[in-house]
Amino acid sequence: MWEKKGPFALGKISGVRLVLMSLVMSALVVLILLMLLVVQRLQNCTAVLSDADALYGGAQRLVKQELAGVRNDILMDWLDDTLADMQADAAGQTLAGLNDTDYRGNLELQQKEWGLLKLAVGDMRAGVITPRALYERSEYYYTVSSNTVKTIKAHSAALTQNLRALEESAASALLLEILLLVWQTVETMALARQNRKLENIAFVDEATGLPNKRCCEDMLGSGGAHPAPAHCCCMMFDLNDLKRINDSCGHQTGDLMILNFAHALRTAAPAHMFVGRFGGDEFIGIFSNVEKEDVEVFLARLDNLAASCHFTAGACDLPIRFAHGCAYADENPGLTLPALLDEADKRMYACKAEMKRRAAAD
Repeated sequence: MWEKKGPFALGKISGVRLVLMSLVMSALVVLILLMLLVVQRLQNCTAVLSDADALYGGAQRLVKQELAGVRNDILMDWLDDTLADMQADAAGQTLAGLNDTDYRGNLELQQKEWGLLKLAVGDMRAGVITPRALYERSEYYYTVSSNTVKTIKAHSAALTQNLRALEESAASALLLEILLLVWQTVETMALARQNRKLENIAFVDEATGLPNKRCCEDMLGSGGAHPAPAHCCCMMFDLNDLKRINDSCGHQTGDLMILNFAHALRTAAPAHMFVGRFGGDEFIGIFSNVEKEDVEVFLARLDNLAASCHFTAGACDLPIRFAHGCAYADENPGLTLPALLDEADKRMYACKAEMKRRAAAD
């Protein structure tokens, strides 16, 4: 399915996802800023509500004291100042004001009733009115003051509801952003797996599973122009009689011989030895940190494995025979890895010529 979508389709999907992620992140930032603004307004509401409650309770104390014959001008002055501050806040002169029309209307009415209540206090002190009249006037003030408190609480409840809605929206946006990130991660991992597959295709010989010529050339070029490391051995292998087998038994049989030899080569090679298919019926080996005795043990094991792969296909007798050449860095100081492989290639051809001479003599 991935191949059918194609890189352009995947790129388009990725572009859409990135746009969505940017939009969701922008929305999340806006929601957070709005939440901070609502929280600030709630804090303002709490401060104003505290003052409104204090005005309500302070007025009750003032009236009770006046009815008991106790004058408290300090409390009256404090109530004057607090109400004046709330009026200034409501007019937008300070940061604590509430942007609510009902609240400002109630506060203006409360200011008016407070003025009338103060006049009533003064009249009672002068004996112009009775305590009963002061009590009745105070009831009007308490009603208006209570309405102011209710208005603030209603405004605070509306802000709380707005904050809850913003929190839910922010949580949804955050969840969507996480899902988009998970989608991106899954797609990135799938793309990485696909790239590994493509890399394997680029560097692995499909027929044998061994590293292909490109991989071999990369391996040979890894040392650059520097001489091959000490105790290194380059080997070249070439199957004998492959053309005759292809002509007489068919290319499928020849491919089977190549596959069997590749299996024998991979099985015989130690873990730290590089082996690969160089092309056609040619294979290479690069043995690091090795002595001649180690190479001889490897070649003997390879001979035994190749001999065990002897098979027949129809009328064709198919023994696996190969020529090889080895070149040691210690015997060819100064040669790079590619040059050392060229030397092994020459010795492989010399080995092949000797095998043909012996076969002709027999």
